Amino acid sequence: GRQQGRLYYDMIQTDASINRGNSGGPLINALGEVIGVNTAIYSESGGSGGVGVAVPAAKAQRIIEELRHNGKVDRAYYTGFQIVQVTERIANALELDRASGLLITQVDPGSPAQEAGLKPYDVILTVSDAPIENGEDYWARLYDYRPGDTVTFNILRDGTPVAIPLQIGRQKD
Repeated sequence: GRQQGRLYYDMIQTDASINRGNSGGPLINALGEVIGVNTAIYSESGGSGGVGVAVPAAKAQRIIEELRHNGKVDRAYYTGFQIVQVTERIANALELDRASGLLITQVDPGSPAQEAGLKPYDVILTVSDAPIENGEDYWARLYDYRPGDTVTFNILRDGTPVAIPLQIGRQKD
């Protein structure tokens, strides 16, 4: 789901009432175990009726550990390629079945993308098995990773599916 341009992936959907008072509090299951952190509500009226979403506990735990050790969440990832949305025109030109995915337009010399073997005209279809329809999908997926993590890009190269592991680099200041 999404709320005001913010992307949420791998969230828990709940019918538990979430309002301004308990956002950030624990989501508890019937056994009294913490399974998530209440995050947002989607409602027509803006009230607490509607669909609630929570960050799964494991994801929250990872972020808490990161904050504890580094004082911040490291999202300075660097892959070293530029992308554009695959449009109907691009799909036709590359003889693709449908207009989805991302076309790599440029790969920076010496970048993690070049080291991994990604090339211009590769079409990114999935990132670690998550389907990538557009740039939002891509950035939301990358949000789950940190510099140093290895991510598998499933691409189409000249009509052939290829899986390419890429170790995410760190943005230079």
